[in-house]
Amino acid sequence: MKEIEAIIFDLDGTLIDSVFDLASSVNHTLEKLGCAERSVEEIRGFVGDGVQKLIARSLGDGDPERQEKGLRIFMRHYNAHLLDHTILYDGAAETLKALANDYRLAVLTNKSAGFTNKILRGLGVAHFFAAIIGGDTLAAKKPDPGGIFLLAEKWQIPTARMLMVGDHATDIQVGINAGCRTVFLANGIGRTRGLVPDFVLQGIEELPGLLAQ
Repeated sequence: MKEIEAIIFDLDGTLIDSVFDLASSVNHTLEKLGCAERSVEEIRGFVGDGVQKLIARSLGDGDPERQEKGLRIFMRHYNAHLLDHTILYDGAAETLKALANDYRLAVLTNKSAGFTNKILRGLGVAHFFAAIIGGDTLAAKKPDPGGIFLLAEKWQIPTARMLMVGDHATDIQVGINAGCRTVFLANGIGRTRGLVPDFVLQGIEELPGLLAQ
């Protein structure tokens, strides 16, 4: 795909396996609020649309006040434990290194920018990215295309020459909304929710081969 000039990556389920740390902080929050714990698999299904929705889904009661309290508890705990078990997916570091010289690379995630930077620095890959856009960087989160439009303007690259790589329906939708080609990684923690990406790969290590076509 010689037309591609920039690659935008989701974070959780795409570059990093963070489920156990997210689940630990969710269950800490539930315990503090007097709620029953959730299984890791349940929490896995709640990830992908931002921390507010993660907490709301985990609580499952629609109480805005309790959700706000839960969010504060979660943020404090996760900030202290976000690298306890979180790791890069196999092949992620090697793939980023292989692509960094030929493409502009960015992260576009619904996780907060502070958490995102802390994780990427801790895992030793932050330097590969020319831009990192978190869920609190702009007024709206994915699937709003504002983050991609911001990068397109900053880099003077048409969105048609960008590739959005992720593991969740939100990543496919944001790519569609922005006019990007989309890659869905099947080994992540999300699901397509019936959306159809341009390409499906089993893991991030297959990306250089796709780009070489």
